[in-house]
Amino acid sequence: MSSKIIAECEALLPAGTTVNFAWTAQTGLKPTWRLLTSWLLILNKSRIVAVTDSRIYVFSARWSPFTRSHPKRLVQDVARAEAELPPKLRSSWTRFRFGRERMWVGRGAYRTVSQAFGLS
Repeated sequence: MSSKIIAECEALLPAGTTVNFAWTAQTGLKPTWRLLTSWLLILNKSRIVAVTDSRIYVFSARWSPFTRSHPKRLVQDVARAEAELPPKLRSSWTRFRFGRERMWVGRGAYRTVSQAFGLS
């Protein structure tokens, strides 16, 4: 799945840009809140984070759970040095900040995130 996301992200980036890692994320409320009330999650937006050697690209993604891994357009790009990373990956969701957006990354992407940033 990750290689498919990487290929779709590279198609939206300038020619010659090589994406090393990519995963899905969400903005807005912490997704754990869906256990209490699911209607608040309509405020969340799906994102795809693509990491190269020097930059982090954030794409908007389709809202549907079945198409969440397809990037629509580039929202922002940030230098890797400017990313605010947590010291440790937490239980089910961990918050990251890339540029002006705060995002939640789920446990399923922790292996990829760890490889991209050297987190434990």
